[in-house]
Amino acid sequence: MKSLNKFLVALAFLGTLPALSYGQQYTAVETAEIGVRDLLSTVQESRGLFLTDRDGYFGAIEEVLNSIVDFNAVAVVVMNRYAESASDAQKDRFAAILRATLTRFYGALLGFL
Repeated sequence: MKSLNKFLVALAFLGTLPALSYGQQYTAVETAEIGVRDLLSTVQESRGLFLTDRDGYFGAIEEVLNSIVDFNAVAVVVMNRYAESASDAQKDRFAAILRATLTRFYGALLGFL
């Protein structure tokens, strides 16, 4: 669980980096902490959906993640040198697949805790 928390904080922190230049109300660390708290709260509130309505469960988790993680920015970092030659459509598709994969994988893990 501790490793998962560290990963979620790192993912949330990475996702907030592009927003730092806008002079947000919170620091990046505060934003990540709030995001992780919101995520864990959503998991607790939606836990009953995990076995009965998986789409609803994962939708709730994805909504929280979208509020704290810029998946397009994360996708560019993950794509690394390939991002420069990728079209916008390819980057968007990669970001969507990354978002869905991370939401389903870690959402399922959190659903069992």
